Amino acid sequence: MVFACAGATNVELGQFLRAFFWLWLHLLHFCVSNQSLSPEEDAQNKPFRPIPAGRITVAQARKLRWILIPICLTVSAAYGVLYPSITLAVHFLLHNELKLDANWITRNLLNALGYCAFDAGTSGILGVTLSRILWSVPYLSLS
Repeated sequence: MVFACAGATNVELGQFLRAFFWLWLHLLHFCVSNQSLSPEEDAQNKPFRPIPAGRITVAQARKLRWILIPICLTVSAAYGVLYPSITLAVHFLLHNELKLDANWITRNLLNALGYCAFDAGTSGILGVTLSRILWSVPYLSLS
């Protein structure tokens, strides 16, 4: 949110709240996916999380994980940032279900691309365009 707000010129409260909700929804999607696949690790390291604490079962969390995909995509389409949402959904699948987080190279690459997609989505909701970002960087400006 900080990077998106820094790139925006005039942020209205409604835009900010939509961007914040979009970011929260996609983070929820990632966390549910991630935590439902490693409940034993969370039970040892973070027993306060919903699955180890017994507030939700693994089966319920996995169901929620797959239900969140169309919700995220629908909200993103309504906000005009569908591509970052699709990118994140693919990244979450690669990172969690396909276990590409097991290798440090793929984990770091997916994390970097994930940050880019999160920033692209929130920036897009706040009205920041790629051309505005590129031309605002001093060493890329031709003037």
